[in-house]
Amino acid sequence: MIFGGSLKTGTRDKNIPLWGLVGIAVGVAIVWGGDAFSGYFVKVGMVISSAVIAVFIARLRRVHHTPLPSESPHQYEEIKRDLDASSRYLVTELERTTTKLRRKTFDMHSLFEITGEMSAITDLDDLLNGFLLTLMGRVGCYAVVLFLKQTEDTEEFSPQYWKGLDKGTVQNLAPISVDGELVKSLSKTPDPLIIQRVAENSSLRRNLLPFRQFEVAAPLLSKKEVTGISLLGEKADGDSFSEMDLELISILSHQVSAAMENAKLLEKTRLFYKSSIRALVAAVEARDSYTRGHAERTSKYAVAITQEMGFTEEEIENLSLGVLVHDIGKIAMSESLLSNDSSPLEDKLWEEVKTHPKIGASILEQVDTLRWAIPLVLQHHERYDGSGYPNGLGGKNITLHARILAVADSFDAMTSDRSYRKAMPTEKALDELRKNAGTQFDPKIVEIAVPALKREIDKIHSGS
Repeated sequence: MIFGGSLKTGTRDKNIPLWGLVGIAVGVAIVWGGDAFSGYFVKVGMVISSAVIAVFIARLRRVHHTPLPSESPHQYEEIKRDLDASSRYLVTELERTTTKLRRKTFDMHSLFEITGEMSAITDLDDLLNGFLLTLMGRVGCYAVVLFLKQTEDTEEFSPQYWKGLDKGTVQNLAPISVDGELVKSLSKTPDPLIIQRVAENSSLRRNLLPFRQFEVAAPLLSKKEVTGISLLGEKADGDSFSEMDLELISILSHQVSAAMENAKLLEKTRLFYKSSIRALVAAVEARDSYTRGHAERTSKYAVAITQEMGFTEEEIENLSLGVLVHDIGKIAMSESLLSNDSSPLEDKLWEEVKTHPKIGASILEQVDTLRWAIPLVLQHHERYDGSGYPNGLGGKNITLHARILAVADSFDAMTSDRSYRKAMPTEKALDELRKNAGTQFDPKIVEIAVPALKREIDKIHSGS
C-alpha cells in the first residue's frame, strides 16, 4: 500500500509528489495541505490492516520572516526528511509492539490450553514430568530440576524430578532446608527469583551458592506455604530471562501447585476407597477361615493374566478392585453353609451357593462407585459352554472380565486348602485349566493364563 498527497496553497495548487511507507501490517500516511488563513499543516495517519487508527496533525505557521515550504523548497525537503525519519520510527515501534502483543496473545492462549490439560491429569508422576517439559519448552531453558519433600514431615526439599541433566549431577545437588533463606524468600512472593540479581553479600546469596549453575528459582505454593521449588538453568539461546518468561513460569507453577493438590486429594480418596473395599472383603472372609485371603490372591492372578493380555494400567487397576468384591454376595450365606465340610454339597445348600452372584450384584447396585463391577460379580460362575449359573450364559455373551476372573478364581480355589481337601499342586491345577478349556473356560484366555500364572507363582515362591 502506497500513500501519497499534494501540497496546496490558498491560491493555486502545486502538485508535489509525496511519499509513503509500506509495512507488513502497519502503514503511515502523510498528507500535506493548507490554506491562506491557517498556514500549512501536515496530517500523519497511522494505518493498521487498511484501517486508519489515528491521525496526528502538525500545523506550520510563518514565524517572523521565515519562508513557508512553498517559498523554500530546501526547508520543505528538510521537514519531509524529519517526518520521514519520525514516521519510520513509529512504524518500527508499532511493528515491534504488534509482534509482542501477538506473541503474548498466542502464549496466553497456549497457556490456557496447557493449564486446562494439567488440571485433568490425576497421576502425579505424569503431572510433574509434564510440568518440567512444558517449562523447558515454553521458556527455552536447557535444564530444570524440581525439589520436593519426600514425606510431609521431612525438613528439607530434595531433587525428585528433573530434565536436561544426568542422574549423577542431580544426585550431587544439595538439599534445600525448609528453614533456609531461599524458602523464606520464596514464601513471601509467588514471583520467580532471578538468582544472579540477589545481593552479593546477602545471606540468601550465600544460601544459593550450591545452585550457581541455575538462573531462576520458582516456588510451588499451597496456602502461602512452599511445597516445592523448581530451579531453571540458563536459556538455550543465551538470552536473559524476560519479564514474559518469568510470568509464564509463575503461571505454570501456580497451576501445577493446584493440580498437585487435586492429585494428592484424589490419591487419598482412592486409598480410602480401596481400604473400604478391603475392609468389606475382610468382613466377608472372616466368616470362613478357609477362604481368608482368597480375594487378594485371585486379584493378583487376574492382574497377571491381564498384564499378559496387554491391558492398560487403568483397566488392570479397575479389574483388580472388581475381583476383590466378586464374592461379596457370600455375606448373606448361612453359617451352616459356610461351616459345611462335605463335598459335594447337598442340593439345598448348593442352591443357596448359586444365589451369591445375584446377591452380590444387588449389593453393588447400592454403591455408585462399584456399579461398573456388577457384570463381573454376576457372571464369574458362568461357564464357556453355557452350563454355569446364575443365567446360563456362554461364550462371548459372558463379559471378558468375567471370563478372566473365572480362570483366576478357579486356579486359586484349586491351589488353596479347603475344609474338605488339601491344596492341589500348581502343575496339576494348571493342567486342570487346560483340560477344561472350551467347556468351563475360554480357551484363548487359558492359553494366555497358564504361563502368566506360572510366573506369578514363581514370584510368590521367590518372595519377589
